[in-house]
Amino acid sequence: MALASALVGYGAMARESGLDFAVTVLSVLMIWALPPLLTFTEVYANGGGPLVMLTAILIVNMRTLPLVVAALPLIRKERRLRAKHFLYGQLISPSSWAQLQIKGFKLAPQDREPYFVGFSLLLLAGGVAGAAFGFAYVGDMPQPIALSLLLLTPLFVCMIMTVANGRGDDWAVFLGVVAVPAAMQWSHSWGMLIGGVGAGTAGFIIGGQWRKRGAAK
Repeated sequence: MALASALVGYGAMARESGLDFAVTVLSVLMIWALPPLLTFTEVYANGGGPLVMLTAILIVNMRTLPLVVAALPLIRKERRLRAKHFLYGQLISPSSWAQLQIKGFKLAPQDREPYFVGFSLLLLAGGVAGAAFGFAYVGDMPQPIALSLLLLTPLFVCMIMTVANGRGDDWAVFLGVVAVPAAMQWSHSWGMLIGGVGAGTAGFIIGGQWRKRGAAK
């Protein structure tokens, strides 16, 4: 529900930017992450060409690569990569990854793959439905209210991370809230990647030190 509500804001923003309904829905299916979706819409609205659009989306979506690397070994049963695993990589989002960190280790290995696929497709369906609704029915909503819906996804992820596996996750969220906005002020293109990776790495290190200190006691 939180993700669908956030994509309502994206659907309204896409219509305001001049995208048609089909492109709005296809963009959710093919890009499937809110920051690069906003980047796509912004570049389009400013008249950027396909190469600029592709480069911007790739840069912003680099943040998802560590999630894919961390999640695929947990859900795949085969030793070698198969075609379906590239589809799984497309389905991975911060929301599905965070949920997998909570539930994945509690499930039997053979149950992780269907759980991940079902959960991710549910998120995707909610995102498409939210974007379609926002495009079709939220044209009369004041823009500040429509854009405020976009904040529900990061709020949802933060709520999930508070019940995740350890102190490192909590530190990563806390440091990310500080580091990412500061880095975005420095570079609109690279700020999210640099701030996110930096905060996540620092949280991982702090969490490791916290566990060592607890084990020593």
